[in-house]
Amino acid sequence: MPVIQTVSHWVSQGRIGQLHHVKADFGFPLPYSSDLREYDNKLAGGCLLEMGIYPIAMAWLFLGKDPDQQTVWHHKAPNGVEDDVVVLNVFDTPSATAQLTTSFRSRLNNNLTLIGDQGTIIVQDYWAAREAKLYRHNQCIDRCEEVREQQGFNHQIEQVSCDIKAGKIESSVVTWDDSRAFQRHMNKIKTQF
Repeated sequence: MPVIQTVSHWVSQGRIGQLHHVKADFGFPLPYSSDLREYDNKLAGGCLLEMGIYPIAMAWLFLGKDPDQQTVWHHKAPNGVEDDVVVLNVFDTPSATAQLTTSFRSRLNNNLTLIGDQGTIIVQDYWAAREAKLYRHNQCIDRCEEVREQQGFNHQIEQVSCDIKAGKIESSVVTWDDSRAFQRHMNKIKTQF
């Protein structure tokens, strides 16, 4: 996503200073039904695997390491599949937190918020990012925007297509190590249910 790439540059350029907090949530109401794949544990059901990957990916993108401490709260649907998950990751060096939430029970804000000691970046609906705003205190001092008709998955399709055409078996955008980290994080969270 071009907007997320711009945000990544803002952070690496120090535009918000030292990053202290990553807040990312992704949730939409999906009423419980044992007939839905999203609620079928045998088919990777549950909100963590369905939508939780997005907040986890944002924490990894901006903090780039495993947390030193983790607290998990979850709620289960009638069949035992998680339908609401809140994760607090604490990183000792540098000192930072990642507050990650995903839910089938309610619509969340679906924002990515990056808070540093000198500013804040907010990306609404970051999973399909169209705009990011950079704030110093309460004043928006910069913004980036991508105008497009598609939801944004076209960027992933184009990247994968270019990699395949070039004979690459690993993406340089999301590496195998990144993908393994996402899986590792989701597995660790699931062990706390």
